Amino acid sequence: MAELLRRLCEAVAGRCRVRVIEGLDGSPFLSKYLLAGRATDGWRLCLHQFHRGDEDPEPHNHPWWCASLIVVGGYREERLRADGAVVATELRPGSVNVIGLDAFHRVDLLDGECWTLFLSAPRAQRWGFVDRATRSFVPWREFIARKGMVPNG
Repeated sequence: MAELLRRLCEAVAGRCRVRVIEGLDGSPFLSKYLLAGRATDGWRLCLHQFHRGDEDPEPHNHPWWCASLIVVGGYREERLRADGAVVATELRPGSVNVIGLDAFHRVDLLDGECWTLFLSAPRAQRWGFVDRATRSFVPWREFIARKGMVPNG
């Protein structure tokens, strides 16, 4: 069943506009295939193909409320609580992950790549990372620049 779902995801992805997010080494981290909605603002439904987990140990937030349905593969999510503690959860096919505006998290893949259906609301806030040492918010452009990368979005 997993192989059939993977092939279905690949077939659907092949018919969609894609945006590839790359890591420090230039290799793909996440391919985002737009299924419905607007590419920049507003509600969007995307098919996400995670090629690997987050390379940064620092958790990030999202600029919008979102929900993700795991279709193929899975990931281990680390979510930062308000008290500074980290809670880890494994998400596998059929799991739904709701990521509210106050959530900071990071993911590591469980079984190679992971495919998810990703629904996001209109942009509502800035996004960035929490510096684990200082516990302060760092806007994403500044965070990327500190690593010697040039933001592409």
